[in-house]
Amino acid sequence: MARELRREGFRNKQGTLIDKGYLYRLLKNRVYRGEAVHKVTAYPGEHDAIIDGDLWERAQAILQESPRQTCQ
Repeated sequence: MARELRREGFRNKQGTLIDKGYLYRLLKNRVYRGEAVHKVTAYPGEHDAIIDGDLWERAQAILQESPRQTCQ
């Protein structure tokens, strides 16, 4: 995904091309779940979640898999 976004010229807020690290940080950002995080503890935020809880859990499960695993 990062390669495709770079190829299409997508950039982050700083103006640099999106890389894999940026995508990982984006996918792990709990603010999208409607939470506020302080010193690794998450609290209910004052804002609504923009990502459904089921979708969040599925994405986190995928992120826990090793990218080096081979498909069979």
